[in-house]
Parts: sequence; structure tokens; C-alpha cells
Amino acid sequence: MKKFQFKIFHKLFFYSIGIVFLTIVSTYIFNILFLDKFYIYRVKCQVPTIMKNIKNYSNENNITGLNNYTKKLREREGILTLFLNPHTKQWDTYFGCFFPTVSNKEKVLINKQFALRNQVATGAKILIYNEKVGDRWVSIRTSLSTISAYKREIMFFNTIVSFFLVFILTIIGLFISRYFSKDIKAINSAAKSISNLDFIDNINIKRNDEIGDLAKSVEKMSKELKDSITNIESFVSNASHELKTPVAIIMSNTSHLLENNIPNDEVKRIAKIILNETNEMKELISNLLVLSKTNSLHFKLNRKNFILNELIESSLEKYDFLEFSKDLNIENFLNKNIEISGDKNLFGIAIDNIILNAFKYSKEDSDIIISFEENTLHIKNIVTNPNINISHLWDPFVRGKNSSNIEGTGLGMSIIKNILELHSLKYGVLLEKNIFNFWIKF
Repeated sequence: MKKFQFKIFHKLFFYSIGIVFLTIVSTYIFNILFLDKFYIYRVKCQVPTIMKNIKNYSNENNITGLNNYTKKLREREGILTLFLNPHTKQWDTYFGCFFPTVSNKEKVLINKQFALRNQVATGAKILIYNEKVGDRWVSIRTSLSTISAYKREIMFFNTIVSFFLVFILTIIGLFISRYFSKDIKAINSAAKSISNLDFIDNINIKRNDEIGDLAKSVEKMSKELKDSITNIESFVSNASHELKTPVAIIMSNTSHLLENNIPNDEVKRIAKIILNETNEMKELISNLLVLSKTNSLHFKLNRKNFILNELIESSLEKYDFLEFSKDLNIENFLNKNIEISGDKNLFGIAIDNIILNAFKYSKEDSDIIISFEENTLHIKNIVTNPNINISHLWDPFVRGKNSSNIEGTGLGMSIIKNILELHSLKYGVLLEKNIFNFWIKF
């Protein structure tokens, strides 16, 4: 039985509906618990302003203005303003409405500022504020029964609005959930295709957000995986081809050695061929191991400080037979010790390949110039073929047109590239006329 999967479409939908439901419930709870208190708080905040205006009208003896002001308070805010007549001991409003004589209970309330009490006739709660202005008491009152009626209307209105909002937001939630889940499904489908080595170029998601960034990352991953697998297949094919040739030559010459009546001179010639091909295979296998090592994700550099001059001088001595055979002139301008940090053994392999290439591809009776300027190492030599395709120079097993009569595996530049990138160094080649300039910036 297939296990039920709670898809992201359902999660987004119920999450959005849950937020709406929580918002509505929270609104109801706050209305029930705090609406009365909030209304009382708002009235209390108005009282100082009301009393200030009443005092101003009283000080100016502006009875008309005071009357109009108190009428507006009653009509607009539901706040009743009463004045205690010192002669009749009755509350009046200045506009023909009189209230009963102050009772003993009312006298007690006069000495307080804010108080809540129930009306005798209706039982409704009234908020009272009393303060003496001049020679008479002023009482500001508002009935809380109004807010109770409003509360019922508000709750009824909120109920209608809530049903309407839930209906509308359910439809909107469906569209939004489909919108987001559609793109996520497309990314998921693309990831499944990539896992089956069916690489994609474009997911067709045009969004400027995290999902858009994820789609671009998946597209980039697909392209890089495709390129990597293509490079691996090409590398394996080229390596197999390069190994097949010396093996075939060795087998052919070994079979020839097994024949009878072979002159000694011929035996020596064949043995020399086998030895040369064996050395070529050894060099190829060694280079393949270095490439495999430097391409490994788990490889770590053994960083130490060392002198660059020593590596260069060691390489020059190692290949001095080429220097003498081609009558090359080495101009080494490294006058002071240059200390750098890196994997000395690995960096030595890169320097060996750079020097060896400079020797092998230099024109006979020419100069090789080694210099260090502005933290950049330059190794320059004059090449026999100035029409070098630099764009493919770093590809494995790629050799120039003039290299058919020069020994090599075509892996040297790839090894150099990997080692320098492991050291996070900038590097490159410049070809000006027939001068080949290899540079490394430290």
C-alpha cells in the first residue's frame, strides 16, 4: 500500500487557511475580552482634553460656547456633561435637562475622579468622572451599554465578513498554492531527470526569488554535471587511446623478438623501442595519477613556506640535457629568494612541466627568460609555431601542430592548471608574435 504523501500544495493551502482562521478567532477573542476596556481607556484619554476645554469656556464665561461644546460631545461621542447647581443640588446640562438631587451615594462619588456604577432604572453601567471647576462640580458620564450594543453588531458583522473572507481567501489560497507548487514540481522533475543522467538546459522558471534562484542553481548543476561527464568520457577515451598505442608497439616488437635468427643489432634496436614506449607509458600513467589526485574532491594541500627559486633551479638542472641539445640560453633574473606558501611537492610538478614545455617547444639557439615582477612570475620562450590555439591549450591530450616530433602526453598543461587552481593562484599565457609568456601571479 502506497504511503500517503502530504504534498507541498496541501501544506501551502492549509497553512494560508490556518492563518486566516487564526486571525479571525484572535479578533473575536480580543473583542470579547478587551473591547470594553479599550473603550473605557479611550474615554479616559479624552477626559483631560474635555475638562481643559470646559475650564476655558468657564473662565471666559462663554455659556453659549460651553453649551454647544457639550451638545457636540453628547451627539458625536455619547459623552454627557453635567454641572452641579450649588443652589438646587441638581445636575443640569445647560440646555434644559435636569437630573435628580444628589444622593448620599452621589456625594461619595463626587469626591472621586473615575467610577463605574449601575443606573437604577436600566441597570446599565456608567463611567463617571467628577472634577470641581471653579465653584461647581462637573461630571462627565458615558454609558457602556452603547459599546455593548455596538459589540453585538460588530460580532455579527465580523461573522458575515469572516465567512466571506474564508470563501475568497480559499480561492486565492488555491491559486497561490498551485502557483508555488507548480514551479517546485518543475524543479523536482528536473532533478529526477538529472539523476537519470538526462540533463536539462532550461527549467523555464522566470522568478526573482528563492525558487527562481533554486531553478538557476539546478540548471547550473545540470550543465556542470553534463560537462564533467562529457570530459570524463573524453578523458577516458583519450587515455585508453594513448595507452593502446605504446602497448601495441611493445606487443609487436616483443613478438618480433620471439622470432628465430634475429641479429644482435636488431635485438638492440627493438629493445630500445620497447624501452622508449615503456618510459612513455610510465610518464603517461604518472601524469594520469597526478591528474586524478588533483581532481579528487577530498584532496588537501600540504601547505608550507618554501623558496620558489629552489624549485625553478632544480627543474632547470633536471632538464639541462634539453638545454644543451637545443643550444638554449637561460636568463634567470630571480636575484632574491622568493618565499611562497603551498604544497612544495605538487608545486614542483607544475614548475617541472612549465620548464619542460619551455625547453621542448623553444626554437633552437634561442633564449628562455625567467623573471619576477610585481608579484608575478614570468617564463618566456620563443616558439617555433606562433599559431598556437590558446583556447584549447589547457585541455587534456591536446597538443600543438608542431608537437608531432616532440615527445609528450598532452597532459602537462592540464596538470599545471589543476595545481595552480588548487593553490588559488591566477595564471595565464600571452602570445605576442612568437614569444610565449607563461605567468603566475602570487
